[in-house]
Amino acid sequence: MASDDSLHILVIEDDADTQANIRDILALDGYCVSAASTCAEALDRECWDDVSAILLDRKLPDGTAEEILPRLRQLAPHAQIVVVTGFPDVESTIGALREGAYDYLLKPINPDALRASLRRIAERKRIEQSLRESEQRMRVILNTAADAIITIDQRGIVQSVNAATVKMFGYSRDELVGHNIKLLMPPPYHDEHDGYITRYLETGEARILGIGREMVGRHQDGSRFPIGLTVSEVDHLGLFTGIVRDISAMKELQKQVLEIAAEENRRIGHELHDNIQQQLTGLGLLAKTVADRLKAGATDASFSTTSDMAAQVATGIKEAANQVHLLSHGLVPVEVDAEGLRSALANLASRINEQYGMQCDFHCAGVVEVSDNFVATHLYRIAQEAVNNATKHGRAKRIEISLTEVDEGMTMKVLDNGSGIGARFDAGSGMGLQIMQYRAGLIGATLRIGSGEDGGTQVICTALRGGGG
Repeated sequence: MASDDSLHILVIEDDADTQANIRDILALDGYCVSAASTCAEALDRECWDDVSAILLDRKLPDGTAEEILPRLRQLAPHAQIVVVTGFPDVESTIGALREGAYDYLLKPINPDALRASLRRIAERKRIEQSLRESEQRMRVILNTAADAIITIDQRGIVQSVNAATVKMFGYSRDELVGHNIKLLMPPPYHDEHDGYITRYLETGEARILGIGREMVGRHQDGSRFPIGLTVSEVDHLGLFTGIVRDISAMKELQKQVLEIAAEENRRIGHELHDNIQQQLTGLGLLAKTVADRLKAGATDASFSTTSDMAAQVATGIKEAANQVHLLSHGLVPVEVDAEGLRSALANLASRINEQYGMQCDFHCAGVVEVSDNFVATHLYRIAQEAVNNATKHGRAKRIEISLTEVDEGMTMKVLDNGSGIGARFDAGSGMGLQIMQYRAGLIGATLRIGSGEDGGTQVICTALRGGGG
């Protein structure tokens, strides 16, 4: 017979023949067996961790099963206890079961009945071990999750929290478990929460279940911060689980994007007002002079001067149109075909040469194909931001842009000879740097920003094919 040799069975039986019979059956089946003849002898055992099952005689010289059961359950909480009795006393049997016995057998011991009981114990042990391992895995997952995971009951009382909850809100686990979830909410969410649960339990109307929403959380120190919340119901347990994400960084990024957009609008406004508008005003006055002269009738002596003025108007209009073209070109997203990114980066280098009068070169080693417009657009914007930083903040005189095919992807580099980023670089500072990091994250690319080998700044972005969102 196949047996579970992981079971260590303790036999507590004062009748020598019965004890020997039981030991013979168990030894034949390959079980590990130890024995005791009295309560005192059994309780004197030092190690109980390996005991999986206990066969306990109902009547011993120094006590009954009902008397010793509580102590055995305390010493060996994971062991299953089978009471062995020679008298089928229903009340005593029920009493033993109430005290924690798993099963009972009648004397003389039927080997098949004993084996069946032990098989059930072995199966139960396997199930319990599987559940413990599953709980441990789940606990590890929950405690390594970056988001806060909170379980509450129908009264809003916290039943469990993970490590991220403690870190995010600043409360200890003991300060949260057993208290109302409203502890983590400022008004008006604090006052509305109980109403959500009550309304749902009464009407079944789920206003927040399964729907992600943005709210405000409250730290232990009373400070507030934006959170994203998703709530689901554990139907058969009458519990609710909330997953909370701190979206402070996302909100800050959104704010910075708006600030960048506003700053870009201001820059464009200054360019239009201080440069192009002044040119157009001067051209307008010059054109009026030409018109007045033509209206008055130009003489041979003044015709040459009038003609020169008209030529100046035409040249000025052409220069203004060119400046408007350069200004607007940087605002138009790149359209990608098979050579789109390569062409766009080459045009970017050419425009910087023309607009700022500096050396900006583009190199592309081999054929680098980009079929994903999403990836190409963000790579272009990263290069554009790096170039803008080099011209405006780094005071660079030379910029090199390169695009190279690598294993399963491509690498784009922007190198300059400016003042360099050096010790000033902080991954959390600078809106432009954060936007580049954000764009790289959107396309699953890696981005490195630091000092170049010969000074200046280098921006290196590597994107894998198929990494786009």
